[in-house]
Amino acid sequence: MNHEPIAEIVEQKSRFLGYAFEITDPLDFRPLKQKIRENNKAASHVVYAFVCGGSFSCSDDREPPHTAGSQILSEIQRSGQNNLAVVVVRYFGGKKLGKKNLALAYRECARITIEKYLGMAK
Repeated sequence: MNHEPIAEIVEQKSRFLGYAFEITDPLDFRPLKQKIRENNKAASHVVYAFVCGGSFSCSDDREPPHTAGSQILSEIQRSGQNNLAVVVVRYFGGKKLGKKNLALAYRECARITIEKYLGMAK
């Protein structure tokens, strides 16, 4: 797995870094997410979603409900990919975005991350 972010967006001084990688077993995800968390110790949130086989999972990591992990999961599902995990790391920029803008930022970072990841995989 590449430990560098694939995508970055900035929304009102908050930085969102996107990572994507293939997983073939849901149990493989946790150590990969933990490595990203360790590499981003100053981050406010480490949000994720994955689809693997018939299972899926997502987490908002203390963001307001349905503003983060479910937005990433929707983008993975929209891409039609299976066995894909996306992690978005947020560095809080000092200004609250509000639920709508927060959800849009996570969704946009996930979309760009997935597009770049799929482009790299070709």
